[in-house]
Amino acid sequence: MSIGLFTRALTAEEVLEAFPKVAVAFGDERTTLSITTNAGHRFSTKQGVANALPANEALPDWLKAVKDRPHLLAVTASLTFPVHPTTNHAETIVYRTDDGAIGRFELTLASEPERYQLALEALEGQFELTSYVDLVANAGRLEGAALQFRERGVAAVDAATQKLAGKLAEIGARDAESRREALQAQEAEYRRRLTELEESFAERKRLADEEHKTEMILLAEDRRKHEVEVNKFVTIESKRMRRDLLKMIQGTLDKAKDFSLSTSTVEKRLMVHIVTGLLLTVVGCVAGIYVYRLAFALKPTEALWHDYALVAAPFATLVTTFVYYLKWNDRWFREHADNEFAASRYRADILRASWVAELVSEWQAESEEELPPELLSAFTRNLFRDGPGSKESEHPLDAITGMMKRVTSVSVGKNSFTVEGLGERTRRKKQKQTPKTSDGDVVTEADDG
Repeated sequence: MSIGLFTRALTAEEVLEAFPKVAVAFGDERTTLSITTNAGHRFSTKQGVANALPANEALPDWLKAVKDRPHLLAVTASLTFPVHPTTNHAETIVYRTDDGAIGRFELTLASEPERYQLALEALEGQFELTSYVDLVANAGRLEGAALQFRERGVAAVDAATQKLAGKLAEIGARDAESRREALQAQEAEYRRRLTELEESFAERKRLADEEHKTEMILLAEDRRKHEVEVNKFVTIESKRMRRDLLKMIQGTLDKAKDFSLSTSTVEKRLMVHIVTGLLLTVVGCVAGIYVYRLAFALKPTEALWHDYALVAAPFATLVTTFVYYLKWNDRWFREHADNEFAASRYRADILRASWVAELVSEWQAESEEELPPELLSAFTRNLFRDGPGSKESEHPLDAITGMMKRVTSVSVGKNSFTVEGLGERTRRKKQKQTPKTSDGDVVTEADDG
């Protein structure tokens, strides 16, 4: 069975102080206390003996948290007892408020009148219970007074709000003006500092450009001096190397000046001398035998033409071989002489080439120009050009054969012997002459015969 009792809305402090006293009325029955405030606080005890609830160790802390705080209202509060054997439901005494002005107790107990009587007496002893009508009437009066007070408060708040709005508008205007002036001052300061920085940067850039230009001029001058010194050093070093090389070449040429043939070469030439001597001796003996035979063994009337031929042949061989031997030795000597002349001419060409190199180097160093080609061509004319060598020695038989090749006709008479064509070679030799060279020299070609 459930009934409702009314009272004014209770604070959390009132509920915490009164509900444990209500529980004492139920003696040693077991019960549980639970409270919820409008601030969201929730207090709940463990199930225990009802008359021992005021001594619960948690209540002092809860009371300390809500004490002297009338604005903390108890939204719900309940005492819960165990299930009653006659109803099979738990018995409860519940307090709640929906609007924060009117509170309501709901009792859910067994149907025994004694338990309701007990609960009513306990509640009446702790709370001011009244009817719903009285609560509404009191609430109406309170609401009218509260409404008037609220209207006066709203008017005062509105006036204060208007005044505050005016103050805020004035403060906003002053703040906007001060902000505008501050922004203008900051912008002017910014432009002034920007102008100063630009002028300072331009000045520093100008000074840096001038310093850079000066450094570049000094660097170019140092580079030119360095190049001059390097050129001088290179020139001196090149001159020293050329002179050292010239000394080495001159030393080599001086050594070649006293050149002599090796022993093996001399021995090979000695064999030619021996063979030629033996040949001349044999041919001379044969010629002597035939001359002695023709002069002493035969009478002039008995000598025939082949006897004269036998004398002429060895004698001609002896003469031609001896002439060739002389010419061969003369060619040997001429080759040595040509080599000595070539070495002397080469030595002179080396000196002239070194002088030309010195001249070209000094000319370029002093005038920074090339030596004129005309002077260079004149100074180097016929430089390192080999002269004509000695003519190769020919055997007399080769000369006779060459002469016979030029013979155009032979006439044999009773008292005469005529050969034509031998004089043409001399005329052809005079006509054979090569064109001038680039240096203006004229070279005459020797005939192969």
